[in-house]
Amino acid sequence: MGKPWSKELKTDSFEFKPCPSCKMLINRTAKVCPNCRRKFGLREPKTFIPLLILGAVVFIGGYTSCLGRSDKDTAEKAKDILEKGMALASLDVLRSNWRRDGFETVAIWEVTFFNKGDRPVGNIKYKTAYYAETGDTVDRGGGEQKTIRKVIMPRQKRTIIINDGFVPHEAHRASFKMVSCEFVNPQ
Repeated sequence: MGKPWSKELKTDSFEFKPCPSCKMLINRTAKVCPNCRRKFGLREPKTFIPLLILGAVVFIGGYTSCLGRSDKDTAEKAKDILEKGMALASLDVLRSNWRRDGFETVAIWEVTFFNKGDRPVGNIKYKTAYYAETGDTVDRGGGEQKTIRKVIMPRQKRTIIINDGFVPHEAHRASFKMVSCEFVNPQ
């Protein structure tokens, strides 16, 4: 493993930078950190998500009005879609790491979330996938979305441990994807 660095290093023909996740010194043009597998430069702008949701609301509103639904039903559906989109836009996955446990048969995830919004977020739906050393998909985390029934308070960071169940012995690396979440009122 390479030594972590906090500043950039320049040599004759290469430029290096520290990985934001693991701090290992990597090539500046790298698309993926060879140590922690973090991907770079592939993020979607956060402003795109609310615009996409707004477009969906307008489309659903027009479509349902053609079906004869009442304006109240359409407004409720649009409000629900907009709320979920706003919740998803306010929650970030800062870090996700997995390890094996239970005689190397169970996947345990440690996921750190940050709620940058001003309302509590919870009921986080996610999907996982597991890959062999060859890159082939060996499991999709059971195939269905799973739900984390925890609350992340406004402007707070929280790390949650997740038991994702049995994992094939061929699994060498994995991915964690947040699918949706909701604004909640914690008790």
